[in-house]
Amino acid sequence: MTDRHAPRTLSLVMLTLFALAFSLEPLTVSAQTDAPQVSQTAEYNIGFACPVTATLSPDQTNLWVLMDNCFGRGFTLQGFNAADGTPVKGDDKNFADALAPLNDKWIYPDTKPLAFTPDGGIDLRYNDADTYDALNLRLTLTGEEPAANELTSLTNDTIQKLIPEFAGYSENIIYSTDHTLAVIPDTSAFHIIDLKTGKELFQFEGQPTTDYSRASFSSDNQHLYISTLKNGDDVQDNSSTLNIYNLADGKLLKTYDVPSYFNIFSPDERYIVAQVGGQFDAGFIVTSLETGVTSQTILVNEPPHPVTECLNTGKKLKGLDYKTRGELPVRDIIWLPDSSNFFTVNSYIGDMSGSRGNLCIFNYSRLRQYKVE
Repeated sequence: MTDRHAPRTLSLVMLTLFALAFSLEPLTVSAQTDAPQVSQTAEYNIGFACPVTATLSPDQTNLWVLMDNCFGRGFTLQGFNAADGTPVKGDDKNFADALAPLNDKWIYPDTKPLAFTPDGGIDLRYNDADTYDALNLRLTLTGEEPAANELTSLTNDTIQKLIPEFAGYSENIIYSTDHTLAVIPDTSAFHIIDLKTGKELFQFEGQPTTDYSRASFSSDNQHLYISTLKNGDDVQDNSSTLNIYNLADGKLLKTYDVPSYFNIFSPDERYIVAQVGGQFDAGFIVTSLETGVTSQTILVNEPPHPVTECLNTGKKLKGLDYKTRGELPVRDIIWLPDSSNFFTVNSYIGDMSGSRGNLCIFNYSRLRQYKVE
């Protein structure tokens, strides 16, 4: 998932990620009969806000989506039932008041910035727009004052104390799904931090640098995944070496050769889903780690179509040659616990015309569910 916000100065890794995300060359995938079969089973209209990131509730029944007004302000947190996509009641303003500090700050969806912490609170990790220092916001679904955050905030000062010669980018820190662990990519190593104690557990060396590698945690915090591009100098080559490490002792458990780089694991580690393509041919593929076979590309955009009414007001349009963009980029991918289904959160990226008082919205954001067999 590519964030529309740009970091201060693009590091080599971020330049590489940018090129991969917007490459117009589609990835050629296997058409073998034993390839994973991916089918869309549901699509839900989730309104005229733009999704930023998402997470599952602790009981795995609801998907909570952080949204903004498509321009980095007006944040809300909206819940949807994972079974049927129906809205879940939050507060009367969808927590807009509590989320006001996020306005004009940097939020990086690839870092897992939104989570339910073990104490039941909701934790948001983001960065100051000027200093890029790490910031932390907490709230509760009940509207009560959240408990004091006992998890370490990885500010610039904290990182320098943990890693005295740190030369990476603090906004590239990756969090676990419950925000109890973090991995800090430095230029030559990945540092695994226990946020409950504020101490480093161990580190994994880059190969020989972290510039072409991407780390993430398993949903149960037992494993660390590191994908390393095989040919980092070729922005058309997404193939990578995927290592799985045991977080109990840091030992390497498994290694796979896979055709993708932004890899999101199913909870049972049978599949990875990864985005491919560019702005106009965006899609994703699912790879079976057991067989190494990849599904056909599932496209996410829709053909542009004429706009005949403003969806936000119902006003009919005549004589205006407006068309939708048709672009519905995926902002987050969330697997369900049984590993047979996952959700994509698709943004309509503010496809609209006019201004306040005369705003005409052409499309809407989506929550889509897919089944893997």
